[in-house]
Amino acid sequence: MHGTQSIAIPHHDTLARSFVNHWKQVDPGSPVPQLSRFLDRPSVEHAPHLFIFEVDGGRLKVRLQGTGLVERWGQDFTGRVLYELKSESFREQSIQNFHKIIETPCGCYMLDEIQIGGGRSLMPATMSSRSRIVLLPLGSRHGRPPLVVAFSQEDGTRAWDQRFVRKQITIDARWIDLGRGIPSTPPAIPCD
Repeated sequence: MHGTQSIAIPHHDTLARSFVNHWKQVDPGSPVPQLSRFLDRPSVEHAPHLFIFEVDGGRLKVRLQGTGLVERWGQDFTGRVLYELKSESFREQSIQNFHKIIETPCGCYMLDEIQIGGGRSLMPATMSSRSRIVLLPLGSRHGRPPLVVAFSQEDGTRAWDQRFVRKQITIDARWIDLGRGIPSTPPAIPCD
């Protein structure tokens, strides 16, 4: 199941790289930091842009959403199941990636195109932006579903009245070798 090639985060994405380094330093010596240790050692730079997911079989439940993401997206998904309105194929491909992240353990780097809308014009326009996401496993208490933490950063800046509309497509997805190898197949690129 494990490949031999290490797939890295693009060199220019220093914030994503620093998030992986923070994750590694939370619980040195452990292949995957426990949720409690991760939360006890927050990174001020990354915390507002985090999601923590509970991976419960075929469902992704949001356990925590950072304040920066709540502000950016205009809603708080904490406690909700993600992707309920997406196609079954989209949900299956997404959950497949999450299970590989947990089982290997490894990370995943994704580049998404998102749609933003609003603005000062009388007719709200929509336009595209890009979002970079890093997904990493977290350990959970015995008997609890496994966890994945995601760091999400949007390229560029928006006007104060522009808002997130929806994810359009994933442009690129790559495994991140955290020292235990990576899956032999590339990450699924979910689409509707």
